[in-house]
Amino acid sequence: MVKRSMTESENDLKAAELYNNEEIRADPHNHCVPLLDVIHPEPKHAYLIFPTMREFNDPDFETLGEILESIKQMLEVSLNHFYIRGKVMSTRTGS
Repeated sequence: MVKRSMTESENDLKAAELYNNEEIRADPHNHCVPLLDVIHPEPKHAYLIFPTMREFNDPDFETLGEILESIKQMLEVSLNHFYIRGKVMSTRTGS
């Protein structure tokens, strides 16, 4: 388990909860670590609980295909971040 402490005003909490939504979790292009729980020990403060994940290269890559797949997934995470962020921003502005 990995615990991350933050104030609730930080966008990371909103993003983690958004990426953990059932529809987005089911998307095969979503490679985000699942959010297991959010604990609120006091007002305006939260602990995000994530499962422990391995380093990106553990175990070592054995083939060029594994390296390319890893790069593809990293790019998908980046593009999904901008896509989801755009959807959130458009709902805030009413677009």
